[in-house]
Amino acid sequence: MDDQLTILTAETVFSALAAHCRADNMRSIKQGSDLWVEKLRFACYDPDADLVDPNRHPDLAAAVYFDNTYRQLEAAANRGWRTIWYNPGGCFAPTSQPCHDAEIFMVNDIHQIPGLLDKPALDTCQAWLDSWRVPERIRRHAQLVAWMAYVTAVMLRNQGVDLDPILAYRGGLLHDLDKLHTLESSQPHGDLGADFVLEQGYPRLAEVIREHVMRPGYHVRAHHQTWESKLVFFCDKLAEEDRIVPFNVRLEALKQRYPEYAGLMNSVEPQVWALNDEICSILSMSSHEKLIEKLLELQNN
Repeated sequence: MDDQLTILTAETVFSALAAHCRADNMRSIKQGSDLWVEKLRFACYDPDADLVDPNRHPDLAAAVYFDNTYRQLEAAANRGWRTIWYNPGGCFAPTSQPCHDAEIFMVNDIHQIPGLLDKPALDTCQAWLDSWRVPERIRRHAQLVAWMAYVTAVMLRNQGVDLDPILAYRGGLLHDLDKLHTLESSQPHGDLGADFVLEQGYPRLAEVIREHVMRPGYHVRAHHQTWESKLVFFCDKLAEEDRIVPFNVRLEALKQRYPEYAGLMNSVEPQVWALNDEICSILSMSSHEKLIEKLLELQNN
């Protein structure tokens, strides 16, 4: 098959896929230990036998690995493999830095896998932060924004919102990639980093980075933003350096830091509150304070 994608699949996930294809009469072909679904080839794989020995399969240096066990995904990611987490329970990743590249919530979403893998690996993001010489204090802020965007995305996804929690995470991680460079130049913050990521071939991620800044006309663009862009934009307004704070606290700190932009911030403030209300409504939370409490609770667990 042309443009096929081979996905090494843990036995438990492989069995669930095969059963789903049979039950739903999904167009698939079972050949030995392989299952073909359109151009996706799922190859049954034993991680305990193979992931422990990185020299056993040198031909699989660029493999894609699909599992419901997170420790195996971490082992695969450490080998440089792309990873997909089968997460039917809608759980949060059991780590503050999710290592998986894509996440499948329901078996019938497997056709989305090629698009979900269209983002850089975590190691690549870290290498970009290194090459752009992003200082530790900005990285800590970005890690917090990324984590909040991820957990909020998972909660929204579990309520039926169509979005990619890992795209939100990677966008949060890279949203301040160009921060120091744009402070020292006339280029708008967000645009330089977004242009770089776009050049690397990641347009969806570039959009998230570009849209995280409070700019004139935000109320017009907000109607066309993806949820991943909205969440990174919003969570950036809840992170004062590396602390989770209510939006009004963060806004006051930004005004003191950048008084020349206070008028612009005031004009965008209603849109931030509107986005807060939309998120709280979907999550059945009564107030902004309840949302902050939930994020702090998750952070401390």
